[in-house]
Amino acid sequence: PKDRGELVRSVVPGQPAERAGIQQGDVILRVGGREVTPDETASFLIANVTPGTRVPIEIIRDGRRQTLNATVAQRPTEEELARIS
Repeated sequence: PKDRGELVRSVVPGQPAERAGIQQGDVILRVGGREVTPDETASFLIANVTPGTRVPIEIIRDGRRQTLNATVAQRPTEEELARIS
């Protein structure tokens, strides 16, 4: 539907998204059963989950819906992300 979902622009190697199987180009539709919208982005929804919690993430890849499970971790600082990239 219009204004739903969020395109994955990049995935940081070794981080929870990659370990869950999320790939660049996927569209995230739901996080923990909540719809991804312009007001509730994927990052916002994930940031409100306690680190260490496993959460289902519904995506569309190659036109097919699927659900992946990710274990939420503490977000790296911008400095840490810069070193990884």
